[in-house]
Amino acid sequence: MPTSHDQWLKEAQAYITGGVSSAFAPEYIESNQLAWARNTSCRDGLLKPRSGYHERSILTKGKVQGIEYYSRHGGMLVAMINGLLFRIKPNTSTTFAVESISLDFPNCDIESQAYMVECSSSLVIQNGIDTAIKYDGADAVHVNKRGQVPRGKHMAYANGRLWVHNGRGRMYVGDIAGVATDSELNFTETTYLLGGGYFALPGEATGMQFIPINDSETGYGPLLVFGRDYVIAFRADITQRDLWQQTQGFQTVVLPHIGCISSKSIVAFNQDIYWRDGKGEIRSLRQARIDSSTPGIGSLSKEVSFLIDQDSTNLLDNCPSMIFDNRLLIGASPFINIYGETSYKDVVSMDMAPTTTMKGKSSPVYDGEWDGISVTHMVKGYFDGIERAFMVTLDQDDNNRLFEIMPKDRRDIYYLSGTATPQRIKRVIDTRKFLFQSGQHYKRLDRVDFWATDINGLVDVKVYFKKDFDSQFTYWDTIQFCSKTTDASTSAPHVFKQLGKRNAPHIRTLTAPTANMVGQDFQLRLEIDGDCVMDRIILHADKNVTQPVYADRQDYSSCTETIVDLQPMNYEIPYTDILFNLLFTNGTGVYTNVGTIDIGKNTQQSDGTVTFNIVGGSFNNFSGPNSAEVSGSGTGPYTINMNGGNKHLIINWNT
Repeated sequence: MPTSHDQWLKEAQAYITGGVSSAFAPEYIESNQLAWARNTSCRDGLLKPRSGYHERSILTKGKVQGIEYYSRHGGMLVAMINGLLFRIKPNTSTTFAVESISLDFPNCDIESQAYMVECSSSLVIQNGIDTAIKYDGADAVHVNKRGQVPRGKHMAYANGRLWVHNGRGRMYVGDIAGVATDSELNFTETTYLLGGGYFALPGEATGMQFIPINDSETGYGPLLVFGRDYVIAFRADITQRDLWQQTQGFQTVVLPHIGCISSKSIVAFNQDIYWRDGKGEIRSLRQARIDSSTPGIGSLSKEVSFLIDQDSTNLLDNCPSMIFDNRLLIGASPFINIYGETSYKDVVSMDMAPTTTMKGKSSPVYDGEWDGISVTHMVKGYFDGIERAFMVTLDQDDNNRLFEIMPKDRRDIYYLSGTATPQRIKRVIDTRKFLFQSGQHYKRLDRVDFWATDINGLVDVKVYFKKDFDSQFTYWDTIQFCSKTTDASTSAPHVFKQLGKRNAPHIRTLTAPTANMVGQDFQLRLEIDGDCVMDRIILHADKNVTQPVYADRQDYSSCTETIVDLQPMNYEIPYTDILFNLLFTNGTGVYTNVGTIDIGKNTQQSDGTVTFNIVGGSFNNFSGPNSAEVSGSGTGPYTINMNGGNKHLIINWNT
């Protein structure tokens, strides 16, 4: 006979102040931790959707070699794409214009990365091949004067001097900034440690970063220079150059066997520096210094090893990261994109202040992985006094997009036919394993209750369970709830209503337990599509099940397949207002969707024309600058004479 409900065993998962941890098996992590999470925030111990991603711009097609914040004129973003410069000025609009910056001649368009740093009077841009570019917010020119910025790659500016690594193990240091404009771009002073005109590094540098120092004259201390397997420090806080040779330990080795794999992964925050090391692990300067005085070498990424350990180190050279909203966001799950460069399917989120009160703050924890877009670059800055953060993506339609991270909006927004379209964020929560007092006795999982609060709009929840050492989760139940939070317009006179978010406490699963729900321990997965806070989860188990009283030995000698659960839930922000490319076979192309076509002259036939058909949907007409040059009707074929150039058409469909 089953026991009464008040005798059921109960386990709870609530107040997740420890974030996620894959450092240990789910049965061994703390009660305030999750085994894993996707698109989830654990801040304040409450499980809610991650920050929203809002589409802001479609950038020029091509390889985005770099993007940087420049503080001039209220703040702007400067990007180099295929060797050309562009600027974006974020404002209060929902979309931003992308403006071309005139340049005396373009940079190399095949180089993977552009390096940018803001000095006192200009933004300096390098790629290791072309001469440096100086951009002052109005004009961009290459620096060709002798004695000015040398050709190089990684750069850093602080304490009045520009430091430039030439890409071959040599470090050059500019003159101290003076009254004259661009004086910090001069490299006429030649005093170094051992004579000559540069500092010699142990090997090629992979990045550099000044250490932020509080209560100092400039806010910056020594300069850290990273290699693949070293970190050295220069006393760049000593601004008088003639004191360098007199300063003992001006150049010192900080970490002899730990390096950095990507200059874009290096970020400074709260008198510390974070980066991905030569093996792809996440490190901080403070942690690495402490760790170097103890046996073994640790890192900060064990809690997210489930994801980080799968990254190929040969694909992390351009791994992006930034600190925003008290979070370290860093790229993960790299893959080769259409331009032969690296995109990152996931973003790892480390919350630096998960719970903060007047009594203090807790240690950093991980939110898990955030997905939905394929990231190539991250950048943040202050625009009209407000800190804002952005990510550049390269989507499967071969278009670069700019997304803004919106911490106070728990939904994603993309553009459909020119209209901002919100989308519910799909997330996954994998709980710890629940032993129900003992992992040595069988019990039956009978019920799961959860408390959903702050419900905003439609929310769908799927519940899965996994018992003992099952390799896959098993579907259990689905529930849907909704809260109307928008006061829709009505005929006059409209009576305005103040609508709040709904709370739905004590939601019980609906299906009855089955025989396959008997085990010694259980783990849950919640797939949540929509905006709500998962306040707590309580499991109920019946211990009154048959317990084996003798050895029940099974035959495991035959080889069998064990199918491993790879988290099948996919989430991606749609891309619709896009530039399509025609696909041609023997000069004939088939166009199958709505949008804009750029036809390249390399697709033309021997007679200088391009022929294509229109299929799928209800085609109306062409518009755009070259629409009058198209001949044809119906679904095609259509012909356009290239006249030695490229053509631009807009395809219009009936709705």
